[in-house]
Amino acid sequence: MMKRNPVVSIIIPSFNRASLILETLNSVLEQTYSNWECIIVDDGSNDETEIIVKEYCKKDPRFQFYNRPKGKPKGANACRNHGFVQSRGEYILFLDSDDVLENNCLLERVEIISTAKTIDLLIRDTGRLIEGKKEYNSINLDPKEINSESYLKMFLRYDIPWPIMSAFYKRKLLEKCKFDEELARFQDVSLNIKILTTFEEIQILRGCKIDAFYRVEKEKVISKELFLKLISSLITFNKIHVHLAKNTSNRNHLRLYNIKFLNGYFMNNFEQFRQEIGALILSYLKGNIFSWKQKIYLASSLLFYSTGLIHQERIGMNRFIKSYNKIFSFDNLLDNK
Repeated sequence: MMKRNPVVSIIIPSFNRASLILETLNSVLEQTYSNWECIIVDDGSNDETEIIVKEYCKKDPRFQFYNRPKGKPKGANACRNHGFVQSRGEYILFLDSDDVLENNCLLERVEIISTAKTIDLLIRDTGRLIEGKKEYNSINLDPKEINSESYLKMFLRYDIPWPIMSAFYKRKLLEKCKFDEELARFQDVSLNIKILTTFEEIQILRGCKIDAFYRVEKEKVISKELFLKLISSLITFNKIHVHLAKNTSNRNHLRLYNIKFLNGYFMNNFEQFRQEIGALILSYLKGNIFSWKQKIYLASSLLFYSTGLIHQERIGMNRFIKSYNKIFSFDNLLDNK
């Protein structure tokens, strides 16, 4: 039987979610654990999101609505940070405005983390919500050893071990580590990297049960705006976490993070975004994530793509591509070079 009854703060950023946020708020309202507050911070919606949320606030004072302060940059991160400032909970749960919780989510999380007094971070499983139907297959990933160092390596190489709604944070973690408001993408990854590197002995408990659901939207064509956000966010992400590159192991995993996007996505769209991709590669040449040999190949690839030589078959391009792929393979990026 649970002896303590701590306040749980649920923080939700919203933007034009009038068609979906009802389901999210209902899943909060239906929790079997009652000592919660739900803070919704709107990012400037121009639909009926604010009207809908304020109706919930009228019915139940545990719901609170705020607009993103004018001095804060637009984006979910600023909304989450503002929500945290307004919160008073001992434990924090971040939701997106289309996520859904199981009815016993908060009760079970509080029971687990309250019983294990030394635990700073509880990780539960998250399933998918596809066309309104719950899918009970976890989207979480786990290392062989459940500890902060192993999880850090996963985040650093962009093998996301948990989505944001899986995490149940003790307040002290977020008092020192905030969301990076200048990041348009990779927000959750950056926050968790900061937490896992700021606290030397963070205690993580893995609770293997699905109690939240991530809504999967129909596949969309990646817009130019999103593509540019990805590139600029990756540059910003590297600047934020540049100090981690001093450690050989962390640097190697950061290499893999960047190469996943560069080779797997960006270079395939070079003709359309040559200026932005060029800026990304130049940031690698100036930075300390990659070795000198790797920088030579990155610089050469930029030259070959810019001049169109990459498409010429009779001037040794096939040999260059094979060497490039070998140097930036998974094994070589993690071989401590």
